[in-house]
Amino acid sequence: MTGFPTHLLDGLDNAAFETICRSATSTRHKFKYGDVSVHMTRAWKLAKRLDLHKSEPLDIIDLGLGAGYFVYICRRLGHRCEGLDRPGFDLWQRIREWLGITDIVEHTIEPNVPLPELGRFDLVTSFACPFNYARDENRLWTVAEWSFLLDQLRDRVLKTNGRLALKLRQHYPGGYEPTEQETNAFAELCRNRGASEGSPIVFEPLR
Repeated sequence: MTGFPTHLLDGLDNAAFETICRSATSTRHKFKYGDVSVHMTRAWKLAKRLDLHKSEPLDIIDLGLGAGYFVYICRRLGHRCEGLDRPGFDLWQRIREWLGITDIVEHTIEPNVPLPELGRFDLVTSFACPFNYARDENRLWTVAEWSFLLDQLRDRVLKTNGRLALKLRQHYPGGYEPTEQETNAFAELCRNRGASEGSPIVFEPLR
């Protein structure tokens, strides 16, 4: 049994995917990104939580799309979905190509750095991406750094009354654990900017 409609896999070449997995240089990466059923199920559940399985076609961009499973699901549901991610991970690129995702925006999200010109979207998503971890300083983003990104999304990316859906990572690079102060500051920021409770956090609209 799978946790998603199996017809969403129609047209995918299983043999080609096995070749991609065998070519992975890291066993950890092969395990993490190579289980199609696990990732399709996660993507399908996120799409359902956002009612994307029953909404009219939307313009969507996924920040930090990784291997691209969520973008793939959204497209199969009839949405116009794009992705943004940092460059440089060959396995992601090969899985994306297998899923038919070839038109992504390459950009590394950093604190207080403007986003590229992306266009306007009904929905912006970002799930479990570590961009809010300042590796050099071993800390999470401050409220001011988050506010800069949220302002960018509100003013330059989201359509009027568009939604932002965020799902933060539970584990950060190097085993970093968020402090209570960081957790509370982010939660208060979300409340002040119009977020609902739950997972993912949805700003509807982003204030």
